[in-house]
Amino acid sequence: MKRLYSPVVTHLSNGIRVVTDSTPGHFSALGAYIDGGSRYETSSTLGLSHIHDRLAFKSTRNYSGVEMMEQLQKLGGNYMSCAQRESMIYQASVFNKDVESMMDMLAETIQNPRFTEREFLEALQTADYEVQELEYKPQILLSEKLHEAAYKGGLGNSLFIKRERIPDLRRSDVVEYHREFFQPSNIVVAMVGVPEEKAIRMVEEKFNGSPSGKARERVGSYIGGEVCVPHQVPLYANQPELYHMQVAFQTTGLLDDDLYALATLQKLLGGGSSFSAGGPGKGMFSRLYTNVLNRCHYVESYYWARASQVSGGGDWGGGGAASQEPAQEFSVDEYGEQIGAVRGFGSAGAVSREGDEYR
Repeated sequence: MKRLYSPVVTHLSNGIRVVTDSTPGHFSALGAYIDGGSRYETSSTLGLSHIHDRLAFKSTRNYSGVEMMEQLQKLGGNYMSCAQRESMIYQASVFNKDVESMMDMLAETIQNPRFTEREFLEALQTADYEVQELEYKPQILLSEKLHEAAYKGGLGNSLFIKRERIPDLRRSDVVEYHREFFQPSNIVVAMVGVPEEKAIRMVEEKFNGSPSGKARERVGSYIGGEVCVPHQVPLYANQPELYHMQVAFQTTGLLDDDLYALATLQKLLGGGSSFSAGGPGKGMFSRLYTNVLNRCHYVESYYWARASQVSGGGDWGGGGAASQEPAQEFSVDEYGEQIGAVRGFGSAGAVSREGDEYR
């Protein structure tokens, strides 16, 4: 398959891989990607990638927390970090003239974090709040439960720390996690809009360290299964009580050429909700919008937008929400009809969220 772009990959002597696309423009994008994440967590390190992510862009060896925030705001404030299942991501976009300054910020938070006791405790409080909020965000909660049912460890590890783990964590656990995974041979630095020679020079100057071993390989074998989550009363009195459900299939991996066909099929199925703030016409002609949302008054939302591809495999599917009374018809009849269009992707792993009953 012919690609529309031609990135250049350079392997540095310390193990860091540098990916550059020198396409010119008014802005440049840069990011660093670490071979870490929840997939590599063990029973003793569960949830540490979540906590580590909440400690990004804090104080470092050369910047206080306030200085870091001030500098990032001066550079436009267009930066982010997140912990995924098999990577830790740090990204930013800046004017071309500010590329080196932003690269310095990325290198600082990746290589020289201080992880002060105060920052660590604040990260724990933030994570605890986020985990509590999951109970009121069924789409995110079910996605995590689906992974647990589908893979049973490894890829099945949640992106969120479990609340019972929080009191047992210590600052030293985060320091050790960083030491183990944030090694040069586990780092990929990518840039768009930056000349190759300049990109390599910046990485060589700002990222140091000697070669080290790769992160431990943890294969997540697809198992499949079903799990139900107890009913959660809506947070606000005027919110409707709905049944939520997700279904997924084992599919191809991130590096397989069939990924493009899968993405196309996902767009064709589409989906939406009974109310959308995105303006008229968004997704109105997708299969799920025309065949389900327009015909079934009891369906609040219906989407086929779940795609989780990683190296060596993945899962793909969708879900929705419906009023309580006709939920059985929604979950069986409507799903069955639409899933019939995508048969052949393998066995299903399903997650449902129901009332006080378990199926």
